[in-house]
Amino acid sequence: LPIQIHDLENLYIGYGGIKEPRGNVYEGKIDVVIVPAVAFDIHGYRLGYGKGYYDRFLPKIEPVVKVGLAFDFQILDKIPHDPHDVKMDYIITPTQIYKTKKED
Repeated sequence: LPIQIHDLENLYIGYGGIKEPRGNVYEGKIDVVIVPAVAFDIHGYRLGYGKGYYDRFLPKIEPVVKVGLAFDFQILDKIPHDPHDVKMDYIITPTQIYKTKKED
C-alpha cells in the first residue's frame, strides 16, 4: 500500500528488522516509488521476496519513476527475469547511481 513518509522518525521496525512506514493509504498521484529487493542487476531487474507485489502494483500507477535502493553487494550483473517483471529506472547504492535503459 502506498504511504507517504513525512518524517523518518515515524518508521517502525517490521519484518526482518526493516523499517516500515505507518499511516493512512495515500490515494493521490505518485511520482516516485522506492522499491526494496534482495538484489538488483545492472539492467534494473530485481530479485524480491517472491510474492509479486511490486510487479502487480507498479503497472497500476504508471507513469512513475521506479527507484531501487540497495547496498553495493546487492548489485549483480544479471538476474533471471520474466516478461511481467517490472524494471527499475534507477538503482541507488551508497557509492553509485545506475540509470537503466528502457529496453535491454
